[in-house]
Amino acid sequence: MYSYEQIGSYVAMLKEIIDTNINVSNVELAKQERKNALQLIFDKNVSLPLLDEWVSWGMPVSKDDTFRFFMKVFEGFSSEIVFTEYQESMYWEYQDMKFELSKERNQDV
Repeated sequence: MYSYEQIGSYVAMLKEIIDTNINVSNVELAKQERKNALQLIFDKNVSLPLLDEWVSWGMPVSKDDTFRFFMKVFEGFSSEIVFTEYQESMYWEYQDMKFELSKERNQDV
């Protein structure tokens, strides 16, 4: 069961996809998903698997780092593959941060 806040945030995020995305299939999917999400407010039996995915990704919006990964799931890529890609991205970001920190420490000496 989702709160009205979650549903409202999801509807707003879908509107952002509709307004900013040039990929026609994404826009059409977002429009349909938005319509279904609005129905969910009145009928709790509406199934929205992409809403489940969006919540599991932390309810990202376009300015969040995880949003581009959620968009891959939205476009039809496997959640497991996208999550693995996300983990690899986080690993390399961590390695870059360790390298920069090490470089800063060496400059201080």
